[in-house]
Amino acid sequence: MLESKDKMKKIIFFILIIFLLTGCKHYQEINTLDIVSSVVIDYKNNYYHLIIETKTMVDDDEASSSLIETSGRSIEHALSRLETHSKTLYFANLDVLLLTPDALKKIDYIINYINYHYHININFNMALINDSYEVFEYNQEVFGKHFKAILEKPDNQKYNILYPRFLNDYFSKRILMLPRISFKDEKISLTLVEVPYE
Repeated sequence: MLESKDKMKKIIFFILIIFLLTGCKHYQEINTLDIVSSVVIDYKNNYYHLIIETKTMVDDDEASSSLIETSGRSIEHALSRLETHSKTLYFANLDVLLLTPDALKKIDYIINYINYHYHININFNMALINDSYEVFEYNQEVFGKHFKAILEKPDNQKYNILYPRFLNDYFSKRILMLPRISFKDEKISLTLVEVPYE
């Protein structure tokens, strides 16, 4: 009986040691990260042009944003050119991916990039814009967060196209639909448009 108690103590001790000796291998402090709220992808002259909106929490509810621009022959190349950027881009909180009509011509590559990179949140909204800069001329602190809130309103559910739904329609060869964002008098208007396959 005494031996079984000693054996149990040893087992419990080893289990505790295992939990205490393991660490967070890929742990990063939040202040070393730039939390990405939205990404605009454009494709012109054989270059991917990215505008990345990052958000910084000021108070518990408020956030301010900043824009990072980069371009390259691929998305990887464009992001690698940001090595001089002081913080690591954190895509796990991505709210919205905005594509221009020229970027839609490269949708196969964009889908492959997103699916291959596990660090990107896949529950983001997707939308089309005419010009990569017009969205950030809109008068909102963090556009990605604001746009996501607009889509979550009950009246706008038909425009709420999350990436998994788009992906399912894409691979099922169904009609692809995305909301197109237009700006007029500092207001956002949405229309649903069909996206042609490559």
